[in-house]
Amino acid sequence: HRRHEPDREQQHDAACQPCRRLEHGQHSARNLHDQPRADQIQTRQSTLERYAEEILRSKNILQSVFDGITDPVVLLGREGRIKVVNAAFLQRYAMSMHQVVGQKTSDLLANACCPLVLCDDVLATFPAHPISREVRMPSGEIFLIHFYPIEVQGDKAESLVCYVKDITEQKRLEGKIQNTEKIASIGMLAAGIAHEINNPLGVILCHIDLIKGEANLAPEVRSDLEIIEKHAGNCRTIIADLLKFAHQQPTVKEACSLNAIIGDVVTMVGSQFRKQRIVVETFLDDAIPPLVLDRDKIKQVILNIILNSAQAIDEGGTITFSSQF
Repeated sequence: HRRHEPDREQQHDAACQPCRRLEHGQHSARNLHDQPRADQIQTRQSTLERYAEEILRSKNILQSVFDGITDPVVLLGREGRIKVVNAAFLQRYAMSMHQVVGQKTSDLLANACCPLVLCDDVLATFPAHPISREVRMPSGEIFLIHFYPIEVQGDKAESLVCYVKDITEQKRLEGKIQNTEKIASIGMLAAGIAHEINNPLGVILCHIDLIKGEANLAPEVRSDLEIIEKHAGNCRTIIADLLKFAHQQPTVKEACSLNAIIGDVVTMVGSQFRKQRIVVETFLDDAIPPLVLDRDKIKQVILNIILNSAQAIDEGGTITFSSQF
């Protein structure tokens, strides 16, 4: 009986051997079938990683462009909450990105003196077309805000780009240009008036010379004529200075006395200042040598200085001119 047991085991192994070969074949076939799927998954994963890198790179480039804008820029969602801001916005209002994202402008910027707070009507309606709004802050700053809707569906925008530009300095320069144009117009008008006054003054002075040539002229009359001649001459000098001031003259440098120029200007404005009860005191150093300069243009400079001083005083006061070598 024991002698036949090995034969039974060999018979069992021989019977199971085809089954083992079949299972091995199926396992090999399964490995061959799963290999392409693994390659596909790996390929798709590599593609997704490449797309993710490209998206991240594009996002960084867009953020760099966004932050490169030196004026504050805000992107708002439909509900009025901030999606993103640029670096200029964060720097101006001393905030960080995590502080502003998801916040409403009305809540976040109420105490930040931001001009967007004064544009609630625009932010509430979310215009479907670009619009601009000029806002003047209580502090005197002036801003020009451009609103650009994006992702417009029908007549509604899903997001709104707010570009805030500080135009305070621009407005100040525009005001200066307007004042300069007014001054130029006044100068042209004054030049015309001066010409009209200068002609009769010339006639007056001419007739005074003729009258003074009379041999039998009474001393009192001659004295009166000299007074008239003196004041008429002063008027003519003032008008000549006004004409020079109104017209651009070429630069001509020559040796001149600075003290004499100051004296001429003080004399020119003396009558006007007396009416304003303004006294002009001069302390001029006689040791100053002649200076090589353009007499007319230096006179204009000194005239501007003394007129600005008079405007600062308004009425009743003292203006002091001093020179020292």
